[in-house]
Amino acid sequence: MPIVLLFFGIPFFILGIRTLIKTIAANKEFKENGIPVTARVHDSVFSSSKGMGMSKLRVNIAFDTIDNDKVITELEIVGHYHSRHTLRIGRKIDIVYHKDNPKKVHIANSVHAYIASVISIIASLVFIIIGIIGMSRSV
Repeated sequence: MPIVLLFFGIPFFILGIRTLIKTIAANKEFKENGIPVTARVHDSVFSSSKGMGMSKLRVNIAFDTIDNDKVITELEIVGHYHSRHTLRIGRKIDIVYHKDNPKKVHIANSVHAYIASVISIIASLVFIIIGIIGMSRSV
């Protein structure tokens, strides 16, 4: 049983660290090159999936740039920031779009991505520690 916990813990730990690094990089990029706006859900959620325990929702959003260009693009939401039921047509979402590529968007408040990463890291560390303790006691 302890070895099973290690096999579950190690991949989740790597995934959590990878997600955390990607989130930090994306936040840095959007801090330097992003323009905050409020978008509206343009179309209902058209896809959702769960990968490694984290839900992903995809939704079309519409917003106006600072140059008054109307942009409709896809936004992927990771974690439990919104559920399929709260993302209705017309719902407002604060986003940041890339000034050089307005179709590249990011949720303005990305705390949910950090929370998902930290929870994954903590849970995986618990599995790893329990697995190591269990293996050391069985020797």
